[in-house]
Amino acid sequence: MSRKAAVGIREIAQEAGVSISTVSKVLNNRRVGVRIGRETRQRVTEVSQRLGYQPNPFASALRSNRTGIIGAVNLNPGGWFMGRMGVEVQLAAQKRGVELFVGTATGRSENVEAQLSILQGQLFDGFLLLGDMPNYQDAARKLTNLDKPYVSVAAGVDVPGPMVHTDEALGIKQILDYLVSLGHRKIAFMGSLAWPLAPERFQLFQAYLNARGLCIPDAYVSAVDNFPYQPTEFDALERMHQVAIQHTQSLLQQPNPPTAIFCAADAFALGALKGVMQMGLSVPQDVSVTSFDGTDGTFACQPELTTLRRPIKKVAADAIDLLLALIDSPDDPTLQKRILVEPELIVRDSCASV
Repeated sequence: MSRKAAVGIREIAQEAGVSISTVSKVLNNRRVGVRIGRETRQRVTEVSQRLGYQPNPFASALRSNRTGIIGAVNLNPGGWFMGRMGVEVQLAAQKRGVELFVGTATGRSENVEAQLSILQGQLFDGFLLLGDMPNYQDAARKLTNLDKPYVSVAAGVDVPGPMVHTDEALGIKQILDYLVSLGHRKIAFMGSLAWPLAPERFQLFQAYLNARGLCIPDAYVSAVDNFPYQPTEFDALERMHQVAIQHTQSLLQQPNPPTAIFCAADAFALGALKGVMQMGLSVPQDVSVTSFDGTDGTFACQPELTTLRRPIKKVAADAIDLLLALIDSPDDPTLQKRILVEPELIVRDSCASV
């Protein structure tokens, strides 16, 4: 059985009664400086669909020096936030007509470098680096030597180059403004300083309170340093939950306990709720609890958790848009920027006035 010959622009031009160049311009969606009537565009499109025209991506790539394919490395696919981010960047890319291939790097710097080496191949027009981890910084500093456009997404503030991230400073201000408005002055911090974003959140927390003359006793800083962050360990959330129970109870057993606890991640806050309950106390009557991230579990607990929701869809969309702009205009200095996306304060039932 003979194979049916592929339909090309020559066949479409003949059937539609137009020139080959007109078909090429319509199928490649060229509009700037091109005068083709609406009816002609519609006729060419209808004929191409009826004849079953399939564009040749490799020929298009040779002509335009673009493949329409971008890559990404997800540094923490097992985490709730970066797992969702991996999905959202895929959806954002699809809406913009580009293909996105996502690879996974475990918690070793050399694995990140291996993924970056793959993304330097001719298949990819550019790439995203999703997330952060403690030993990622050495690899990240090599990004400036790469010859492909890239955007870091939800990475640390010292990552070089273009970046899209949640506005952490604004988020911390929102949550602490809320607690202070409820009368809280004795506010504790809980988080593992081995976890990438926790040190930044602690510094912002500390700066906010210091600027308002509010004392932060060392005993109110519950650094869960016996919980090192390992992206490859998929029981991480359960362990965060358990250590948060212990640290919450230590905070509340002090002679002068805090009236509110700010947790650097929702997983710690969910453990804090359980720790309070195990002591025979209640949230928010005895202590208020807040956190950062806005994960799904925060509305399914009792009481529902007041948290800062990171805008995953907005971050993903902005990251794809910035990367595509860099691919189109790699030498535009205005695109070497950092986009900070505003988080949303979700007020629920875990905080009360004092």
